[in-house]
Amino acid sequence: MSTDSKVLEYLRKAIASEFRASSQYALHAGALENWGYGGLAKHERREAKDEQGHARRYIERLTFLKGDMDVGDIGAPAVGNSVPEILMSDLRAEREAVALYTEAAVHARSVGDLVTADLFESILADEEGHVNWLETQLGGIDALGLQGYLQQQFDRA
Repeated sequence: MSTDSKVLEYLRKAIASEFRASSQYALHAGALENWGYGGLAKHERREAKDEQGHARRYIERLTFLKGDMDVGDIGAPAVGNSVPEILMSDLRAEREAVALYTEAAVHARSVGDLVTADLFESILADEEGHVNWLETQLGGIDALGLQGYLQQQFDRA
């Protein structure tokens, strides 16, 4: 099977994106836990693990296609310093992933690599779910005000 070089490039970009997102979610989980927002921290930890799983799936596909594993500079995670900043930086990262995976799936399908296209589309569905959750949280802040939203998130011991 001849592998399209742009498909390999998309896979490497996706791996870098997932590693960066996983780090970002893990850092945010630590901050949220420290601030007393255990429920949000638990969600961020779950998302970090989810992103690691996505990276693993992309790595497996890249390896199968015999692509080199040099993903280049993964880039620094965008770390928020407040709950709204955390949610917004996570939303930006997820929207970037949605755009990348949409483009990648279309390209892979156009060159006849249906398995890779299906992989991008499968993970794209997960990322769209992440976007929806983040938009819902930000909508909660808009509807309840920041203090009202945070009161609902605060852990009561």
